[in-house]
Parts: sequence; C-alpha cells; structure tokens
Amino acid sequence: MAGPLPGLIELGRRVRARRDEARLDVQTLAALASVDASRIQAFEAGEGGLGVAELMRLANALGVPGTSFVHTRAPTVHAPLDPTVVLKGPGAAWLDDRDRQALAEGLRRARAFTEAGELLGAPRQGDAFRPKSPPEWNAHQQGYEAALAVRSQLARPGPLRGLARLLEDKFDVLVLRYRFGDPRVLGAACRSGSARLVAVNVGCPTETTRRFALAHELAHQLLDLDESGVTADERTERGPRAWFEKAPSEKRADAFAAMLLAPAVAVEEVTGPPRSASSYEGAKVIVERVRAHVGMGFAATTWHLHNLGYFDQGLAETLLLAEPEADPVTGFEEDTRFDGLERCVFQAYAREIVSRGRARELLGGADPETVAAAL
Repeated sequence: MAGPLPGLIELGRRVRARRDEARLDVQTLAALASVDASRIQAFEAGEGGLGVAELMRLANALGVPGTSFVHTRAPTVHAPLDPTVVLKGPGAAWLDDRDRQALAEGLRRARAFTEAGELLGAPRQGDAFRPKSPPEWNAHQQGYEAALAVRSQLARPGPLRGLARLLEDKFDVLVLRYRFGDPRVLGAACRSGSARLVAVNVGCPTETTRRFALAHELAHQLLDLDESGVTADERTERGPRAWFEKAPSEKRADAFAAMLLAPAVAVEEVTGPPRSASSYEGAKVIVERVRAHVGMGFAATTWHLHNLGYFDQGLAETLLLAEPEADPVTGFEEDTRFDGLERCVFQAYAREIVSRGRARELLGGADPETVAAAL
C-alpha cells in the first residue's frame, strides 16, 4: 500500500507549524475554523485530506493567507499569536474574562478588516512607526513628535473631527465601541500580527473623554505594541499632580493624544502664540477657549497648554484642582452605524473584488446584500 504523498505531508507540516506559532490546540482551531478536529489531526500527520474551503478556513482562523499552505518555494508566512493568547499578556490586567472575549473577537474582525483594506489598497500609515521605549525624562516630547508626524501625513492643521473614522481609514486600526466591565477602564489597544484594534469604553460619560482615549490608544498602537501585545488604560485619578506623575509611556501617549487633537497651530488659532498667563482667571479663559475649539477635556487641555508654555506648572495645578465636573463640549464625533470592517467589505463587494460568499466570510457570516440594504 502506498504511503502518504510527500506534498501532502508537507502541507500537514505547514498547518501544524502555523498552529504552533499561534499557540492554538487542535480543538480550539477546529472550533474557530469549523473543521472537525480529527480531520485536522489526520491532515497534520499526512494521513488525510482537506478540501480547499477547509484549508481557507484554517488559514483565516490562523491569520495567514490561504496560499501559505501551498507546497511551493514561496516565503513562509508565520502565523501571529492567536488573540486569546495575546489578551493574556501583562497589559491586560485591567480586563475581565468578558472583556478579553470581546477583544479577541474584535481582533479577529480586525484581521478581516486588514485583509479587506489590502484588497481595496487602503493606506497603512501606521506601518511607518516602530515601537520604542520612552525616555525616563521628558517623555512627552517624544509623544509630541510622533503626533506631529501623523499630522504631517494628514495635512489637516485644524481641529480633528470623526477621530474613530480616521483611525480606520488611515491607520488600518479597527475601532470597537464597547462597555468594559470595570468603569475605570477608558480603552484598550491590542495587536496580533497585522491586525490592530482600539477599543473605547462607551460607558465614558463625555465625548471629550472618549476622543482622548481613542487618540491615547492610537499612540500605544504606533509607539508601544510590536507584532503582538495589549494595553488597557484606566481613568486618571483626579488631582493636581496626576497628569505630571504618570509612567513615561503614559505621559508619551497622553502627549501624543493632546498634540494630535490640539496641535500648536490649532491652539494659536484661538489664543495666539504662547504667552505666560499670570492670573488664574486669565489661564482658565485660555483653557476653556482652546478645549471648545479642539474637542478636548479640561484637564488634558490644561496639562497640554502648560507644556506648550502658556502658563507654569503651579498655575496648571491650581486649575486642575478646580477641574469642572460637567463637560459640555460635543459635536466632534459622529455616531456611525457601521464599523470599518463592514464599510470595507461592502466596498470590495460592490466593486466585485470579492464574491458574495467571501464577503460573507469576512463579515463573520453576515450577508453583504443585507449590509447594502441597511446602507
């Protein structure tokens, strides 16, 4: 009786290698790909066959192109860590099991979002950034520099509106609006290979807080996360020194968010160039004017204006002691019915780049015609 074909043995070896890289057991992969576990085991051993559709589902579950299993001399594409593994990392300490499950599903959607974006030729400006450790001192300067680099790519000097849409359209970062189990969590940034996800807590009561969280988590995506990782950020304690006593990586992300939302040119549109304010009332007027112009919170604007040279740290701390509870600044973010994945897949389907069946797979089972009708 003839033994297994060499090509079949190699295909099975590649499936096993990619599964090991993703740190998935056979049962978990079988559930994710809707392929019987015994058939996967036999295939990995070179003792059975899988159809093309089954191999494609395995590739999708592992986060690699379907062609990566083909027995050719093409470069091997390694599988990223599975989202469930990524979300067990040290940056996930603030998350509960329900949060991890929601973010893992979000990362899988982010993989499909990236694939749909590649089919459409969408920009991936985030790939120009590489993670690096923040300096112990003046970490905010590094955050400012990165935010200005982003702004130069956008060529939009004034206030930013529709920040969530910007993350999806320009940086290949899928945005998840989600209510975290712990209300202190503002947001989270997760990455698994090319899949990038930012989650913002819809339980945050103000639009300015949600906007700042989005920009802060984008900073973590660009400056802190490598091929896999997660970070979750909790609400800052109220207090005059809270903004000045954070860890360097958090100061850098805060500075990035502030400069992204309120670049110096946008600040000067309503205040003129930096001039050292000497009175509490004068400084407060500047803070209120700027934050209404750029859509940022009172505390973040105060801290940012201090760094830009509008008043000294003592006056900034006095302002932060009197931070108002209410935040009436709104109108900068739109409530979009569809996320980036849905928009991309619908575009690809409408342009006949993907079939109806492939569009349904990318959408996790939703029919593109239904999405089209809803639009």
